[in-house]
Amino acid sequence: MADIIIAWLGGICLVIGIAGSFIAFVPGPPLGFLGIILLNLSKYGEFSLPFLIVLGIFAAAASLADNILPMIGAQRFGGTKFGVWGAFFGLAAGILVFAPFGIIFMPFIGALTGEIAAGKRAKAALKAAFGSFIGFATGIMFKLFFAAACVYFYTAAIIKYFASVNA
Repeated sequence: MADIIIAWLGGICLVIGIAGSFIAFVPGPPLGFLGIILLNLSKYGEFSLPFLIVLGIFAAAASLADNILPMIGAQRFGGTKFGVWGAFFGLAAGILVFAPFGIIFMPFIGALTGEIAAGKRAKAALKAAFGSFIGFATGIMFKLFFAAACVYFYTAAIIKYFASVNA
């Protein structure tokens, strides 16, 4: 019975981790990694220590990339922190008000608004907003790919377990 509860908790961590790919305050990669660790603590998962170490490194890298890439994108295209924050608030508005399409377009609109608020002219603000958006979107993709990999490993371990029990 405890194994089922631990595996379910791991699955819940994976689902919240996927949401964390889009919601900035939810630590998606660490939660996905925690989901795999919890599954490994049950009888349903048998992951090796080297695999878990590498997965933990990837979780840390995805989290770090998500925090660094928007700033790099903004800097490369002449943006400011106003553009990065605008992209963040645009994403929040996109999730809450205009989902699912707002997740794609609202970070760009938010970054553009932030750059204009910072005093940039329209052409420079557009260029900087594009850089902020590219960095922001790349960070989301890193987290989403990591979450998808965790879901794959989780599902594969469950299927492997039940295939061996029923064989």
